[in-house]
Amino acid sequence: MKKRSGILKGIKRTFLTIIILAALGAVFYFGYYQFQLPADTYGVIFTKHFGGWNDEVVKPGEFRIEWQGLIPLNLKLEKFALEPRKSNIEISGSLPSAESYSFYLEGSPDFNYIFRFDITYMINHEFLPQMVKNDFLRPETIDEWYKDTESILLADAFSFLRQKVEDLPYMEKVSYNYGVLEDALIKELSLKYEYLEILRFTPIKIHFPDLSLYA
Repeated sequence: MKKRSGILKGIKRTFLTIIILAALGAVFYFGYYQFQLPADTYGVIFTKHFGGWNDEVVKPGEFRIEWQGLIPLNLKLEKFALEPRKSNIEISGSLPSAESYSFYLEGSPDFNYIFRFDITYMINHEFLPQMVKNDFLRPETIDEWYKDTESILLADAFSFLRQKVEDLPYMEKVSYNYGVLEDALIKELSLKYEYLEILRFTPIKIHFPDLSLYA
């Protein structure tokens, strides 16, 4: 009897161990497997019964276990594929009284200017939880969001560049080192659009008059 009792206890312990391992396996499978995100893809967790949107972004290659995933239909992961976006901006015009200067100076020098840049930017993934919660950003609406944001971004970039280009003492100080102008623009936009990463401004075409003739 004692031997049979010991066998039964061993079976119970084994059965209990199997149940525990199965539960741990379920936590690992449901809590970890669904958070395996491909490169450049980030996620934001929503739990129906435990606080709504999670404030911590899920990153690609990150080991993450969420026990809330064990509750059926409780957990949802919104996935955002974040890749750099490229657009372009062009500013052109003439210096004040350009025609008069050109008419009276020998050789009729050109006092027109043109700046054409490609701008490359992307969403800063650390701001995704905030944007999902406050701005209602969703994977299916991100293209429309980019479209609206880009129009505002380019308008601000245009305004900044126009102001700098028409500030002749500033342009003389820059002395054709347009990298200074690009850095200033990136800094300006990065401060205003902290939820974006302004990656670079690539000059495509730059023409600015010789200010030594414009005096």
